[in-house]
Amino acid sequence: MEVLHGMRMGVLNSKLRMSSSFSNCLVYLHYCLINNINYNSTVFKGTLYELYVKDILSKFFKCDLLRNGGAYDNGIDLLGNWDISAINLLPAKNDKKKARLPANCLLKSDTDLSRVNVWIQCKNLNKKIDAKVIRELAGIYDFHINSKQKMSNFIFLFSPHVLSKQGLIQMDKSNFPLIHWQLSPLKLTKRSAFETLIDETNLNLVNMHDRTLFTQDQLNSYYFDLSNWSCGNLNQIYMNPFARKALAGLDIEMQLDILRRGMNANLFQA
Repeated sequence: MEVLHGMRMGVLNSKLRMSSSFSNCLVYLHYCLINNINYNSTVFKGTLYELYVKDILSKFFKCDLLRNGGAYDNGIDLLGNWDISAINLLPAKNDKKKARLPANCLLKSDTDLSRVNVWIQCKNLNKKIDAKVIRELAGIYDFHINSKQKMSNFIFLFSPHVLSKQGLIQMDKSNFPLIHWQLSPLKLTKRSAFETLIDETNLNLVNMHDRTLFTQDQLNSYYFDLSNWSCGNLNQIYMNPFARKALAGLDIEMQLDILRRGMNANLFQA
C-alpha cells in the first residue's frame, strides 16, 4: 500500500505499527478456530464485519487497505488508498466543462487519482446510524486529516442499516467528504455438514444454536468455516454534498452503483 498523503504523519506511523495481522475473513476464522474464540461476542462479529468490508472494497472497489481495528484505533477501523483512476470514469473532457466544476474538486487539483486517501469506520449495529455517530466522525476527521487536504481524504462509513432522519441531516451538513455504505454483514447458513450433525443427534433445527447439544469442536468446525457464511448485500451507497463536490466531473455515483450491482450479482470469495 502506498503511504497516505495529507495526514498527520505521527498518527499514521502509530497506525501502521498497530495494524492487525488479520488480512481477510478466511485468516481470521482460522485464527478463531485454533484459539477457541467466542463466536457470539461483539468483538468477533465486529472484526468479521471489518474484514468483510476490507475484502469487498479490495475486490470490487479498487481499494488497497490496512486493518486498524482494536481498542486504540482512534475511530478508524481500516485505512488506505482508493484508486479512482481504475474505475471506469467519465471525466469532463474539455476545458469549458472543466471550468464549470467546483473549485478545489479533485479534477482541478494535482491529486493523484490512483491514491485518494480513505479512512473507514465500520458500525455493525442493529439500528440506524444517528446524528451522534456523524458528529463523532467529524471529530475523528479533524484529528487525522490536515485541513488543507480535505478534498483528497474521504471517510467511508459502513453499517447494515440506513441513517436516521437526523443522521442524514447531520451527514449532509458535514464539511468533509463522507460516503455511507449500507452493507449487510455475513450471515451463517445451514450447510450439509451441520445438517448431518443435527440428523445424527436427532435434533430439531430450532436447537441448532444451543451450544450445550454439541461438543465445542463440532460447533467451532461449523462457525469458523467460511463456506458456512453467506455474503451480505451492499444495498446502497450515499455521498454527502461535500463528497459530491470533491468528485465533481467524475460521474462517480453512477459508476459506484454499477460496481455495487455487479458485486451483489457475484458470490463473495475471501
